[in-house]
Amino acid sequence: MSVFTSVSKQQLINHLHQHYHIGELIDYEGITAGVENTNFFVTTNQGEYVLTLFESHSLEKLSFYLGLMAHLAKAGIPTIQAVSSNQDKLLHTLNGKPASFIKRIKGANPVDVNASHCAQIGKMLARFHLAAQRYPYQMENEFDLAWQKNTVAGWVHKMPANDAALLQHELTHQLDLKAQIETLPTGIIHGDLFRDNSLFDADKLSAILDLYTACNDSLLIDIAIVINDWCFKSSVLNEALVNSVLTAYQTIRPLENSEKELFNDCLRMSALRFWVLRLDLKYNPRSNEKTSPDAYNPDEYKQKLIKYRENEDLIMRLLSDV
Repeated sequence: MSVFTSVSKQQLINHLHQHYHIGELIDYEGITAGVENTNFFVTTNQGEYVLTLFESHSLEKLSFYLGLMAHLAKAGIPTIQAVSSNQDKLLHTLNGKPASFIKRIKGANPVDVNASHCAQIGKMLARFHLAAQRYPYQMENEFDLAWQKNTVAGWVHKMPANDAALLQHELTHQLDLKAQIETLPTGIIHGDLFRDNSLFDADKLSAILDLYTACNDSLLIDIAIVINDWCFKSSVLNEALVNSVLTAYQTIRPLENSEKELFNDCLRMSALRFWVLRLDLKYNPRSNEKTSPDAYNPDEYKQKLIKYRENEDLIMRLLSDV
């Protein structure tokens, strides 16, 4: 959600007047977190909104994402929804990019994550998975192992030798497991449910944000993504928080034995994916106006990957406790 495309005050005023009945502009500011799209907080005399300019998504993908948001909202999942324009459209072009307004939801990202946060997100993720099963459209995972393999080939020679060897070894391991992972329960996953893609109001989950990486994949990958972000304290995996996520999730959708057997591998797969994504930002930096330079440290996910490689029985022990 960095600012890749600038929007002047007058451009925003004109855009509002031409397409929306959501009030007169009072103020706006760029949002520095995130890496995919341009986002602004926008305040009008009728409310607060988030304006998103989509930097790379096709109209076909945006139709999938916006439709999924509406589908989930109807199923009672607290997520964002695009505001309809006065032409009854969810998207309009601004500075050459598809753009939409989202009503800003009350709440803040959790900072000091506790067991209650993890239980709420675990239960909501299971509800998300079941509700999304009824959405009639599909989307391929653009950051799958094939993408990772091709991307890594472009800059692996720039990496320290030990890191390059670790990366290549793990990628080979995951490719060898691909057929097994594909036998696990699948469906639409969020794909990026980090803490900064959730809002809590008075310690109650108020919204799940940023569904623009939602795709069809193993449901277990989504749980692994949550654990890898929500359940670490000072770089140490907090077993009580893992227990909270898994226990709450399974009150809605119990895990199958095949999922439990491959859980550690999926944790490794998730760690690998985000290590590669962050390395790609490092070796192929995007030119942008405003971003947070230290928020996406590749070493964070390298260390998480190493932890799972060196403690293969850890997750099985944790699963036996829930």
